[in-house]
Amino acid sequence: MQHVMVFNLPEDESELVAARNGMEYYLALFDIDNWLRERSKYSPSENGEFVKCSEVRARLREILAERGVSLEDIA
Repeated sequence: MQHVMVFNLPEDESELVAARNGMEYYLALFDIDNWLRERSKYSPSENGEFVKCSEVRARLREILAERGVSLEDIA
């Protein structure tokens, strides 16, 4: 069994990138979920907040970069 996806380039370029890198995006989100779980379970901050939004956003971008993908890949 085979599956073929067809994209009209260049107008479907962002859809092609998303399809081609889908597993990396999934794995990056899986890594982020695990990181958030570890942080909330083992590293609460002094003021009671587990993780600041800016820290989550920075770590999200780090994990995506480690997997070779970026939120800017999809326009």
